[in-house]
Amino acid sequence: MSKREQLTECDYYEFRHYQKIMRQVPAGRPGDKPRCCAECPYHQPRWKFRTCTFSRCPYGILKSVFRRHPLKRDVISEKAVRKT
Repeated sequence: MSKREQLTECDYYEFRHYQKIMRQVPAGRPGDKPRCCAECPYHQPRWKFRTCTFSRCPYGILKSVFRRHPLKRDVISEKAVRKT
């Protein structure tokens, strides 16, 4: 039995999609500093209380990665909480 037969067709194509993404080389050189947070690979625009994956900006763009005013909705908690 091959690996292809163990996955459903949908799972197989999703797997191939992520495989292609992982092979792509990111734009720019590894030492380049992004100009703004939107270009940063660690930027999280949908998180409620923070704008970055890290507790401190790894590039020093922001002094604080915590939002002054939290977003009204949190994407993470919406998925975790189910209404019965």
